[in-house]
Amino acid sequence: MPRAAVEIKFVDVGAITPDSNRAGIVWQPFGLEAYDQSGTSVFSVGVSHDESLLPRLRDLYRTHGEQAVRAAIVRWAIRRTDQVVRSGVFSTDGDALEIDLRAWDLLLIGELASQKTCRYQTVIDGDLFCSAADKQADATKIAEHGLRALAPTSRPLCRRCELPDTDFICSHLLFPRVVGSALLEGTPDPKVPTFRRRLLGSFCDVDQTCVGTGANCRPGGNPCWERSVLPEALKAAVPVSPRELPMAFDFLDATWRLAFGRSLLRIRSAEAVAGLVLRCPTREEFAQRLSELADLIKLMEIPDDLLPDDKRTLNKTETLNRLGAVLALKFGGEQTGASDGAIKILQAINKTRRAFQHSGASRDLPVALAELGITYPIEDYGQAWDVVRAHAVESLSTIRKVVRSGAESW
Repeated sequence: MPRAAVEIKFVDVGAITPDSNRAGIVWQPFGLEAYDQSGTSVFSVGVSHDESLLPRLRDLYRTHGEQAVRAAIVRWAIRRTDQVVRSGVFSTDGDALEIDLRAWDLLLIGELASQKTCRYQTVIDGDLFCSAADKQADATKIAEHGLRALAPTSRPLCRRCELPDTDFICSHLLFPRVVGSALLEGTPDPKVPTFRRRLLGSFCDVDQTCVGTGANCRPGGNPCWERSVLPEALKAAVPVSPRELPMAFDFLDATWRLAFGRSLLRIRSAEAVAGLVLRCPTREEFAQRLSELADLIKLMEIPDDLLPDDKRTLNKTETLNRLGAVLALKFGGEQTGASDGAIKILQAINKTRRAFQHSGASRDLPVALAELGITYPIEDYGQAWDVVRAHAVESLSTIRKVVRSGAESW
């Protein structure tokens, strides 16, 4: 298992190619090749799929544009290859690795085609900023954060920016400089953009003669593109026992009853918590587990008489807002920070659930996942669920400790 960095290079094949040995199987028009630091081939990667997926891919072309979908498939393949390298479990004999594109992967491909991943996106108090703004040339810069300048942006503006997506940008691109510029200023057509963010330039860490702004530092762009990935030790996949989540709800409910003389949760059947201990290897199961967790949170009953007077108009469906109001009223002071943090994590879980289930909220998914420390797009749904479950256990336990400590002081 090599510990040195592995360099991944892109190979443009040109067209979707039928498998000569297997009827009904086709190969995507690109390959990836992995090399060690001596330049020796470690393994190669190709993406294959059943021919029956072609109509569904064409549907994605119509929805998102063919170029965006093809780029999304490359990004997906690079992420899968990154995972292989980081796992450290792969042949070093130059073997060919086949990655199967399945029907259920097309949901993720569609998400990738509609969203831009950029490590220079910075969210502050709900507003989105570009942290690659050029300090001198960007007239839209409004603040500085450390060594970086910040300029306001939006996700549509980011999608139109030429800076390649973080998940397939060349590892050797450094210090991109982005500016805001007027485009067709004064156009009478409201559908025509009048403003955009534009990549002004960047540095290359290996080739001083590399031509261009950096817009072509992507697969299929500059031929020198490569991605450097370092194998790492395997990490524990399950941060908490699966049974700890239903137990966390039980312990909180028991503590609440002791403090207020009434139950917090009205669980009508064991089925309400059964799903919380299950694994979820697929996107559909991950969405289902999120729904079951969110539904259980909704079963918390916060009566009006526990709320401060100015919060009694809160809708009963605003469970977490009502819970937060009770905690602030009854157990404020030094405990406020802990309870507020726990409520925000549970709200981030609810936000993630809404983004998965409602197409209109899908644009919020990257930010919601980031609040939970989960990288977008999700590649390992089982691991993502383990992270969500661990956050939920910690938040419920924090709220329980706040209630217990406050009640003991009464």
